[in-house]
Amino acid sequence: MQRRALHNLIQYPTGAPLGFPISVTWIDGHGSPIHSAGPHAHGFFALLYGMGGAGTMRCGRKSLPIAPGSLVITAPGEVHDTAGLRGVSRWGLDFTPDAFGAEAAGWLFPRPSCPEWLVFLRRSWDEPQVIEVPDELRDDWNRQLSTISHELAERAHGYREIVRAELKALLIRTARLMKRRAPDSPEPVSPLLGEVFDVIEARFADRVSLTDVARAVGRSPAHLTTVVREQTGMTVQQWIIERRMAEARQRLMVSDENVNVLAERVGYRDPTLFIRHFKRAHGVTPRRWRNGS
Repeated sequence: MQRRALHNLIQYPTGAPLGFPISVTWIDGHGSPIHSAGPHAHGFFALLYGMGGAGTMRCGRKSLPIAPGSLVITAPGEVHDTAGLRGVSRWGLDFTPDAFGAEAAGWLFPRPSCPEWLVFLRRSWDEPQVIEVPDELRDDWNRQLSTISHELAERAHGYREIVRAELKALLIRTARLMKRRAPDSPEPVSPLLGEVFDVIEARFADRVSLTDVARAVGRSPAHLTTVVREQTGMTVQQWIIERRMAEARQRLMVSDENVNVLAERVGYRDPTLFIRHFKRAHGVTPRRWRNGS
């Protein structure tokens, strides 16, 4: 699978509320693409769901046919091109790994035991594919995506809880469709992945490196990089950075910590490097993020 380096990626979904990294966009087939008019990649998970018309989506070297009921999952770092979807009405749903929030699950990042995350752990299907939503389920899919869109637009009391619940349900239903397509395939989860995320969760603020994680789980750095990239679309180092960014977003929302202090507490000796990573991921500095501009 063709990928781009992390520094070419924007980690935060376009148009998502600050501190709530979930966005959904409706394209009627003639509007501008969500992210780019040409080949591009992003650092968040994305679902594309076709509603009307027909076209093709390019993922790496593979051309995917898109029609009503077509669902495509784009993992972080996957280069893709939606130029062939002009005339195709579709939903686009984007979110980062910390979309459910620490208060919702007790951690910010996925665990292999969570059914909603099975769809994104990719041991058994490294190539992009189209998942067909059956006719009898398509109205439900449209309703759920419409609900997410409405709640994100209105932002009424409790909207985050509703959006998270609808997103989780969509991910679990996607995993069921994938399992139906290949009922004898093993679940795309390695126990090693859970160990890796446990180490990152426990040590991301201590300036942990790929070598440290590899040593903690008893694997070589090269082997660990390969396994984690194959199963999640991102490397160990990219996950460490994204975990730090998730922590930084939370701290910027709920505290008035000096940026230099905050950088130290999320794992950066050098505040300048922290600011550079944050701006690369979000398009704005930590200070502007905190001010909501």
